[in-house]
Amino acid sequence: EIFAESVRSRICPEKGSAEEWLAVHRAAHKLHIPTNATILYGHIESLDDRIDHLDRLRSLQDETGGFNAFMESIGEVSIVEDMRMMALARLYLDNIPHIKAYWPMFGKTTAQLALAFGADDMDGTIDDSTKIYSMAGA
Repeated sequence: EIFAESVRSRICPEKGSAEEWLAVHRAAHKLHIPTNATILYGHIESLDDRIDHLDRLRSLQDETGGFNAFMESIGEVSIVEDMRMMALARLYLDNIPHIKAYWPMFGKTTAQLALAFGADDMDGTIDDSTKIYSMAGA
């Protein structure tokens, strides 16, 4: 989700805090276990919350170097907003080697467009994302 505690308390109160998430990844990186980072945006967060999220990821990456890739998860925003976030992630997270476009969330056409806005990898191996998201309650 997003690291801002005021948002987390509303959208995922059952999950651990941002500090717990960062601590788990810090510990994995210290054990030489690489991980991926994500952001879920497009719901009730502010632009400041998004920047704070990226900043915390960048800081942990500066400290550990353990993130392989960054991937966005999206809410209900426009394609233009998605491409802005993709470009911002590529510029701000220049210390994370790969920015992934997750095509089951973006759709194949938008994920291809994301390659022109900072993504350097497309991810997603499922064949029928609509069925899976419906089964998950979306």
